[in-house]
Amino acid sequence: LTRVVDMMSNKLLGEGVMVDIDVDTDIQIYAKEEELDQVFYHVLMNAIKSCHESSNNKKVTISSKVLGDTVLIYFEDSGNGFSEEFVRAQVGLDHKEKQDYLGIGLKICDEFMEELAGNISFANIKENDDVVGGKIQLTFRKAKVAEEVFDIVEEEAPVQVAHVHKGTKKEMMAQMEEMNRAL
Repeated sequence: LTRVVDMMSNKLLGEGVMVDIDVDTDIQIYAKEEELDQVFYHVLMNAIKSCHESSNNKKVTISSKVLGDTVLIYFEDSGNGFSEEFVRAQVGLDHKEKQDYLGIGLKICDEFMEELAGNISFANIKENDDVVGGKIQLTFRKAKVAEEVFDIVEEEAPVQVAHVHKGTKKEMMAQMEEMNRAL
């Protein structure tokens, strides 16, 4: 995430958009780095565009939350938000209808999120019934990281031959198939 923000720093500076990142650095997400970079890039570009088109303060806040084996990453911007029709209807939309509402960048995000077995959802931020920004929630599976143990060295048990069978290859294969069926 910080790599993408650093890469986009000139764009952010040029647009006058401030980015506030409040994400736990220890979170491990089940995804490839390149896919995550693409998702974060396009969501952030959408937020910058939304801020540019708005007269509100130009700010993007990125935060995270871990709920069990689920990681939620929120991108909140002070831009125009999304159409009310889209926000209300997104739950009931099939994939094609959802794609019709999204711009090319968010379509790419939606495709990557499907590949990652994740989800992307959209909401408006409101104050007194006025839209003052948009919110994109990315839902990922938390990666299971194996803990490394260096102090314990387990020795492998010696392997012993239990019994020997004599026969042709064809007979041996038939015997193995029969054993597999029995299991």
